Amino acid sequence: ISVIESGVPIDKLEGLQRIPRKSAILRLGCSGVISDRKGILELLDGLSLLADLDYNFIWIGGFRDKEFEAKVYEKIKNYGMLEKINITGMVSNTEVFDYLTHLDYFIFPSKYEGLPKSVIEALALGIPSLVSGFVFSNQIEGVEYFENLEKETIAEQIKLFTTSQHVVNRDQIFKQFSWQSRAELIENIYNNLK
Repeated sequence: ISVIESGVPIDKLEGLQRIPRKSAILRLGCSGVISDRKGILELLDGLSLLADLDYNFIWIGGFRDKEFEAKVYEKIKNYGMLEKINITGMVSNTEVFDYLTHLDYFIFPSKYEGLPKSVIEALALGIPSLVSGFVFSNQIEGVEYFENLEKETIAEQIKLFTTSQHVVNRDQIFKQFSWQSRAELIENIYNNLK
């Protein structure tokens, strides 16, 4: 059995550059459809413990479940984080990439995933990523994994991650996760079946 991980449109990401931060406020965020599986409630619990961290968090994406959306917004309000948390709603791929260029760190506390394209897109833009719910098949520079999704662990790991130096090797991401490289892997598998 061979597993082919997801690819992303490198041609659209290669020319984009991250926008430098103009203030001390950390720009945290992630992208994707918001659901319980994505760990947003656990993330909000963790972020609520980081009153001493100067940050804004943007979730680039929206909800499909109105009940869950109400639950998320209620938690944001109850934690007094309305000024710190922004949810864009559904946006185009081009808008996703534009929002991503403004992030300092990609925080993705998913409960389970295959290999999320959103993380690969962030890495292709050079954004260090703190993630969970999956593991890359090989070591990727600039990626760390949440140990668990307990709020104290989330808070501690975000604080450590955002105060450490991280370098993402964009060329590694381009080479490994382009649609072209994925197609070549599939072609090799078919050729080996002959």
